[in-house]
Amino acid sequence: MQQEKVLEVKKTELKYSKKVHDKVANGIYHVMSDIENKSEFNRDQILDKLEVVYEISRDISYDRIDENQQENFAEKLAQLISSYDSEQVKIYLIGNEKELWRNVKDYAKTEVFLVMQELLTNMKKHSEASRVILNFKEENQQIIINYSDNGIGISDLKPKNGLQNTVSRISNLNGDVIFETENVNGLKIKIIFPIQ
Repeated sequence: MQQEKVLEVKKTELKYSKKVHDKVANGIYHVMSDIENKSEFNRDQILDKLEVVYEISRDISYDRIDENQQENFAEKLAQLISSYDSEQVKIYLIGNEKELWRNVKDYAKTEVFLVMQELLTNMKKHSEASRVILNFKEENQQIIINYSDNGIGISDLKPKNGLQNTVSRISNLNGDVIFETENVNGLKIKIIFPIQ
């Protein structure tokens, strides 16, 4: 009985640790990246973005879905991705159209948003890439996301917190994450999940 309680506490700690990492830490990094990569920025827009991260951090214990990401999802995703675009790193976005997300459930959109935030944060922190291509498409009732960059790649794939969370999030959508580690010149990741 005691061992079950300890296991349940550990599961709860892991759950909240994952949320803090994915939602708060990456949200703050997203805002930092936005400030760093824009020569001019609107103070009120930055404060609004920080307010969203603040609200997310307060609401973590309530297990609420981030509703602010659900409406105009293609636009919100494009804004997230463009905040990582800079003179040093050019990001090319293909296929992120409103129609693509029409039949995708809200919880799946939230997971995709957090996965993209994680991939781009890792790219900026670790990859040394100067070019990133994100290609979104629907095929056979599945969403397929192809990520590629020309950075240093991953020679020995041992996913840590962020990449583990990415794999876990897509697995929860009955999907799969495929890392192409054979590619010496950069990184390629394929994410597939069914539209349900």
